[in-house]
Amino acid sequence: MLPTLRHGDKNVYVEVAQILTDYEPPGEEFSAYFVSHLTNWQSRHCCTPDGVIGPKTWTAIAENAPTVSDKSLRKGKYAKAVQLLVGADPDGIFGRKTEDAVKVFQSEHGLKADCIVG
Repeated sequence: MLPTLRHGDKNVYVEVAQILTDYEPPGEEFSAYFVSHLTNWQSRHCCTPDGVIGPKTWTAIAENAPTVSDKSLRKGKYAKAVQLLVGADPDGIFGRKTEDAVKVFQSEHGLKADCIVG
């Protein structure tokens, strides 16, 4: 379960949300600028534009996120978002260490450990 996030929070989940909603530049701070970006994103994706990332917004983010199983997305910000979520070194390169971390994450969460993300 992903945490509910709101203005003032600082953690990797904020950065993941920023990456997956195309906020630039992403970082770990849930700033007033991100609130503005997020409410616009929520409006465009049929969420209540309240500036809070709860279960419904997380679901919408996941449903609209690209899959890094696509080779063209295995380097860059989307790979970094996966790395942040699974506890891998967030270097933005979806290589062997990230694949291993994804498989461990999947196994620990009762998912098929197939390294398919998305």
